[in-house]
Amino acid sequence: TKLDQAMAELVEKSVEEFEIKDINDDNFSFENCALSKDDILWCQDLKNVDNLSSNVRQQSIFCLNQLILKNFQYIDISNKSCIGFGKLLCDLRHLIINNVSMSSLTDSLDHSQDGQANEPSFQVDRFRCKSEDEPDYLMFTECMKQLHSFKPETFRLEPYSKAWKCQFANEHATDAGGPYRESIEWMSKEIETNKHLGLFMLCPNGMNNSGLNRDKYLPSPNKCSYQDEKMYMFLGKLMGLAMRTKEIL
Repeated sequence: TKLDQAMAELVEKSVEEFEIKDINDDNFSFENCALSKDDILWCQDLKNVDNLSSNVRQQSIFCLNQLILKNFQYIDISNKSCIGFGKLLCDLRHLIINNVSMSSLTDSLDHSQDGQANEPSFQVDRFRCKSEDEPDYLMFTECMKQLHSFKPETFRLEPYSKAWKCQFANEHATDAGGPYRESIEWMSKEIETNKHLGLFMLCPNGMNNSGLNRDKYLPSPNKCSYQDEKMYMFLGKLMGLAMRTKEIL
């Protein structure tokens, strides 16, 4: 319900306000966490909730998150059946606070790292990428052509690692990290702004300049060819890579 979701956000707020580093701290209590006027203005569903009910609800949500964090390794969230704790957890995902979800994600990424992955080389001509005479020659498409065939394990790296060595044609630059980061920034800009690539389109609110989330983009509905599918798949690899290596797209 909206009220439960508002309570979960209050728990998130309290965890941040009281600087709780360890969610498994059993000594923390919501007994002294009274609702403020700002809380009620922020969520009208809270105006009919007394402090005692609020504290009990918050404590229950906090305990649920403790239980999830302690036992997450035993939960099968891939189970699509109508029974099991994994299905229940998916139904209650609006009650999971950010600390727990990020901790679970970080653990999953750590356990799936591939320390044996090689660092492939990727060569591209930046001057051709800028040229209007070759609209098909882009940093993103060239990177995809050269790296898409590599196994996914190649991109399962530890934080702050390089996924490839970037070599700019006709330039004498040794990739100690600068060219690699520049290639990622270049591709991100192409994905967002290049009309010839056109993988995404501005959301309706953005096009109409009204409502919320006007800066958000949606996948283009007319991009459904085999080549387009390959580009979306490669973009997914880049997103996974960014999550693992802390590289901003």
